[in-house]
Amino acid sequence: MNERTAFVVVGLVSFFSVMTGVLFVRFVDANPYWWYTKVQPDEHTKSPIISIFSPQNNTVYNENNVTLSFQIDCGESKTALDTLLLFVVYETDWEDDSDNRFAPWNYTSFSHEVNLIKIPEGNHSITIQATEKGTYEHATAFTIDSSKTIFFTITSETEEIPEFSSWTAMMLLFSVLSVAVTVYKVRPTKMLKHNKRCKF
Repeated sequence: MNERTAFVVVGLVSFFSVMTGVLFVRFVDANPYWWYTKVQPDEHTKSPIISIFSPQNNTVYNENNVTLSFQIDCGESKTALDTLLLFVVYETDWEDDSDNRFAPWNYTSFSHEVNLIKIPEGNHSITIQATEKGTYEHATAFTIDSSKTIFFTITSETEEIPEFSSWTAMMLLFSVLSVAVTVYKVRPTKMLKHNKRCKF
């Protein structure tokens, strides 16, 4: 091996060593819990909080599209040193193999909004799942999950509200007044006949 070849080999070895070190550091930064011992969450650690703003639960919609809007927040923990959202996923009962998974690493809160279209008629459900990760003392880490499901209905039928026009109201008012006037006229006549019969 001549001097030039040895120089190239040393250079390549140095290059790959540096790249390996950089990749390792990035891996550690992206996965700060990979060397921790996994434990179960304790009783002071709450699961992620799922808030669904739309669609409303047990609601009927007359269109084949709805807006899905939700927010996920890390649950409260009195003993965890830190927490973050690891995974968030939502599933619909009418979609197959849809990519609805998110990985909001380094965030304690995550929100998402999307317009769901071409929903078939019938009863449907959407389930949202969230996984939270955190650490305790002594290099221990935990994960805790939560899920929430809402139900709604898509239909093309619309309930027609009967029209109540102004002339209908006037006819009703006229009918009520007519009855009142008739009763008022009949009552004095009956009283007058009764008085005549009672005279001696």
